[in-house]
Amino acid sequence: MKYTYFICFLSINLLSFGQNIQVDSQTYSPQQLIENILIDSNCITNVTVTNVIGGDFSGTDQSYGYFDSTGTSFPFQRGIVLSTGKLLNVEGPNDRLSDDDAPGWIGDSDLETILNESNTINATIIEFEFTAIASEISFRYIFASEEYREGNPNTCQYSDLFGFLIRKENEQQYTNIAIVPNSETPVKVTTVHPEIPGECPEINEAYFGSWNSSSAPINFNGQTAVLTATADINPNELYHVKLVIADEQNYRYDSAVFLEAS
Repeated sequence: MKYTYFICFLSINLLSFGQNIQVDSQTYSPQQLIENILIDSNCITNVTVTNVIGGDFSGTDQSYGYFDSTGTSFPFQRGIVLSTGKLLNVEGPNDRLSDDDAPGWIGDSDLETILNESNTINATIIEFEFTAIASEISFRYIFASEEYREGNPNTCQYSDLFGFLIRKENEQQYTNIAIVPNSETPVKVTTVHPEIPGECPEINEAYFGSWNSSSAPINFNGQTAVLTATADINPNELYHVKLVIADEQNYRYDSAVFLEAS
């Protein structure tokens, strides 16, 4: 009898751990996503969302929103996610290609300038202002992409782009803090991956998280490890942040950035 009870208990735990993340594009406004979910701190005040751009899916979905991964193997329990495709296609399992487009969904020139890239499209953007009593702020994030393709030479060549751009409100020049630790290298598929045998060596492999199987809790082929975007700031000064992720060259093979709550 005890043996039977143990087997049932173990099965329940395994089922719970194998669940997929859940996303929500309707409950929270962009202001709530930033102020109440992403930040949720007394150290940061005067939070005001100033601009939001995403894919137009006829009101049925967004390309950004809230995620909850309670009971899954995903490293963050909850937070916000920005994608180059439909938010619903962020949810696992990883059993289909997230490969979305939308009418008139353009790229972003600031992201292109600071990453020295071109031809972006399908940019999801949330911009906000804040002041802080601290001299440093930091946010934990994971970059995930369908362009992580295990054993495929395209992993060496193609990547969508993400920027965590910050500047003083009265300045024009952004700094990108979504970079490989101890470098100025922007985080993307082609700068963070293991060796692709016969095609390209590993690059910053220590910051690669995993190739994702068909049972992964998110619908992307691979992801980075948990990374931290950190910026030195002047206390009580107004700063402007631009979170932006975009497809590069074409809409194929979507990517997303997950930012941990609080």
